[in-house]
Amino acid sequence: MAIFYYTKQMFPHTFVEINDYSEVKLPSSPLDNTNRQLSPVFADMGPDDRIMVVTMETQFTELYGKQTFKRHGLIGKAIIKNLRAGGWTYVRRLTDEKSKNANASLNVRITPADTATPKKKYYIMKTGAWQDTQPTDGTANTDWVEISLTKAPTISYASENHQNLKRKADAELVAPKKDNNIDIVPAYVLMRTGAGVLGNKTEVIFQKMRTVSSKEDNIYQMDIILSENQRERYKINAVEDSRYDTVPLNIKQVLNGQSYQLNVHASEANHTKLTELVLEALGKLAEDLETAIGGLGASALAKTAIEGELQKVKVVKEALEEDDIPVTALCTIFGKNGRFPFFSDLLEDKSTYIDRVRLDKGTNGEILKGKFDWNLQVQDSSGTNVRIYEELCKGFFEGKLEQVIMDFNEVPADVIYDIGYPVAVKEMIGNFTSIPKRRDIIATICPSKIQSIAELKSFDEGFKMKNYMCLKEVNWADYFDVDEQKTLNVPITYLMINAQVEFVKDGWSNPILANRIVAGPIAGTITPVINILTDIEDKNYLVTNGWNYISSSKMGYFLDGQKMASTDPYKVSILQEYHNAFLIGRIMKKITDTLNRNRHFLQKEAEVATVQAVVNEELEEFRSKCAGIVYTAYYEDTFAQAEGLLTHSVDLTLFGSNKSHKLELNVYRHLVESKS
Repeated sequence: MAIFYYTKQMFPHTFVEINDYSEVKLPSSPLDNTNRQLSPVFADMGPDDRIMVVTMETQFTELYGKQTFKRHGLIGKAIIKNLRAGGWTYVRRLTDEKSKNANASLNVRITPADTATPKKKYYIMKTGAWQDTQPTDGTANTDWVEISLTKAPTISYASENHQNLKRKADAELVAPKKDNNIDIVPAYVLMRTGAGVLGNKTEVIFQKMRTVSSKEDNIYQMDIILSENQRERYKINAVEDSRYDTVPLNIKQVLNGQSYQLNVHASEANHTKLTELVLEALGKLAEDLETAIGGLGASALAKTAIEGELQKVKVVKEALEEDDIPVTALCTIFGKNGRFPFFSDLLEDKSTYIDRVRLDKGTNGEILKGKFDWNLQVQDSSGTNVRIYEELCKGFFEGKLEQVIMDFNEVPADVIYDIGYPVAVKEMIGNFTSIPKRRDIIATICPSKIQSIAELKSFDEGFKMKNYMCLKEVNWADYFDVDEQKTLNVPITYLMINAQVEFVKDGWSNPILANRIVAGPIAGTITPVINILTDIEDKNYLVTNGWNYISSSKMGYFLDGQKMASTDPYKVSILQEYHNAFLIGRIMKKITDTLNRNRHFLQKEAEVATVQAVVNEELEEFRSKCAGIVYTAYYEDTFAQAEGLLTHSVDLTLFGSNKSHKLELNVYRHLVESKS
């Protein structure tokens, strides 16, 4: 590439040209060497309506709170273990339908005027100033004029907590109501993003930051106090599409776009109703002001002052009628000194501004009421007893809660750890990681704690998983948990998390077992016990049926196998090797994303070649991990071409691994030459 420094001048000068022959085309974005786990979680707080990407332990605990084995089981601790080792996790918090979200609505109350008793008296001074108390400094009554408002209602504010709010749709159903002839309209409903009693500790504080010019909007500071040591802070207001520089200020845009712990919902129907009521109030205020003008007599100064206020009312009324301004921008819900001071002075009750709100009515539902128990049974809506923890996990891996987990690109996870799931959940995981679903994710599966191969055979009779994306590990062991300072009995899948993360960090091309020790099992606690020398029949059964087991060496314990649960255990396939299955998963994610971005182009030879070049470039990252890659793109037949179906064929030659050694000890009477 040549870089020119040149001007079109005719006078003698020095012309500079820089020829850069050092340029190298930037490679495509590689798939990082980060292990990406997919997992549900049972937690006391945090979003329960979306999948979150968590990259650090501190981020996880801020979102979901502390995890303990007794209360939450092993799932959350496995997530923390993965994060500590350097992995990421795609997390979805699970809550049952009987759990509810802590909430508070910010209500506008419109109380009709009592015509028998004037709503309020005002005093207009000789200077044209307004005040709501009678002058007491000895000023002659000829220096001020008293007026009374009799028709205009009073606008006030109050917060309210509601039962049975779970989802956005529930919040939007919080409707206007009447109470003793007072219209109560929820302008906003604040709601924790996840259900649970912990949300009832949430407090929200509004504080006026400043008033800008009359043509602009007030800005408030919003502090969300989540716990003693955790809070969020935002700048907000009630004006649609309002910005401070380029930063959004509208409370809905701010919270729903930035906060993971608090959402705000504003029903369009509620705002329509509120607009109608405020327009009515403004109309009655205008009538009051016109009546006051008619009764002034000779007080020209007071007349001018009232006419000024009347004109402001008419301007605002017109703005509301033409939808030039949202009604919430008029109502000073969050604090004193609203956008339009006259509105505050003549309609609003200044003593009711909402400057502090406490959320309430959050519940845990049927879970997290005591010790975590996979066998906990509750009645569902049909009256059937179900194992609630199990059903929630099944729903997650089935895609009922988040269909997005079926998408390679949206959730590019690598692995699912079975950390003691019930059999029904294990089977759902196996189904989830099979064709035609997420065949790019590896599931590590471990049976319920067993003591012998005979028990495993019994387990196998009811558990048939033949899936090359499943790694089955058989052992359990005691493990000292440093966080809780106690010994836990855990599946080896839990203790293998660090090795999995290291495998990915090291480039995911060597066997997962290569020089990687299973850290943590307490000696003498591993079950079932498999003798490295004698249990030949048992070990043959394990390998034949796709089970990998723990062995030991002077270096420590290691997983003695990486065989995937293939469809036919009596056949040997290169895809039965863990590192190759992982490689296939990564290629699927990478090339699928590339092809998704390169659809809808003309069937010109040059354009097809361009797509081929892009795919070849993306495959470059994988060539060092394979013995060979050959890629071609073609139309299978004329019908495929007519349909616009371009086939991309990637021929992969993969590396196997040595799994066994033969040691020959040859004894001679005399020195012989080496056989090598």
